[in-house]
Amino acid sequence: HPRLGVDEQKIIGDLINNQFSLATITYNQQLTSSKFIKEWTDLENIIEKRDDY
Repeated sequence: HPRLGVDEQKIIGDLINNQFSLATITYNQQLTSSKFIKEWTDLENIIEKRDDY
């Protein structure tokens, strides 16, 4: 409340920004993990196809 020296819009803005940051970090981690798994699987397939495996 403004009379208590708290800017309601700033608090709401901070909450929204924090939630957006958390969602972005989570999404980026999942994307990185998915890419790593695909690259790992591709590498496994290449190794398994070798004659000396």
